[in-house]
Amino acid sequence: MLPTHTACVECNMDLYPPQRNFPLCTIANTPRLPEHCVEYAKIVLWEREHPFGEGVAVDGDNPDHITWLYKTATERAKSYDIQGVTYRLTQGVTKRITPAVASTNATIAAACVTE
Repeated sequence: MLPTHTACVECNMDLYPPQRNFPLCTIANTPRLPEHCVEYAKIVLWEREHPFGEGVAVDGDNPDHITWLYKTATERAKSYDIQGVTYRLTQGVTKRITPAVASTNATIAAACVTE
């Protein structure tokens, strides 16, 4: 990234894939993907069960929160015979991490540090 010569990351946001959102009816009634199970645990079960107390929001950087979501999503996936729920996937869905964006940010940060 060179000032006045190349565009910044924010100017290129339309080049990144859009965030994926799933309809609640699919998440609740007919999950087909491991992501559906994680979203169900995050949106529905978190609010219903309050695993860490009333009013505590999901913190994607808290390992205890991610572990609870992972275990809950794994149980739901087993009941629907869905394979592929992993801890890393749970983190990615919870934090809405797009792998391409994360690697791009790391590359840009490394380039800035070496300048």
